[in-house]
Amino acid sequence: MYDTCTPCLTASVRPLRTPMRRPKVILLATPVAVGLAAMLFLSWRYNSLYKWFQAHDQTYFMHVAQDSDSVLKRHGVGFAGLQADSRALGWFRLPVSDATLPASIQVLHPDYILVSTNRLWVNCGGRGRLDWGFMWGQDSEPRTNTWVLRSCIAYGFERTLYAESKP
Repeated sequence: MYDTCTPCLTASVRPLRTPMRRPKVILLATPVAVGLAAMLFLSWRYNSLYKWFQAHDQTYFMHVAQDSDSVLKRHGVGFAGLQADSRALGWFRLPVSDATLPASIQVLHPDYILVSTNRLWVNCGGRGRLDWGFMWGQDSEPRTNTWVLRSCIAYGFERTLYAESKP
């Protein structure tokens, strides 16, 4: 009599779900959500200089290009007294504390500035801030004398801000 009922009883009994499954998911999801919120806040807080720079008109970018060109004319040929950059061959570090830097570059509080024969890179991010900068240089198209000012942000987004042809 017991032999016939035992299979019926075991088939109808389901294993209990563990009540700890949901709290584990919540415990894992909470730090992830807090981390994402912190990243969004820091991104919003520290990229305001980037947004301020991007919001200008062509006249402002023309002045930044002219100021960048003056830095290149002063430092882009001889590189005397400049330290070669260890990460970028053919580039030299210009001290950000250089008193001859134009105001349009100083106001951006750059982390570092690199110069080469026909390019200037001004990095305005890093060290916990949104990594961005701008480059003034001769266009890479062969046989053109077009110079462009481009802003670049981490992960490759690039925007052409100003272009001019030189004689």
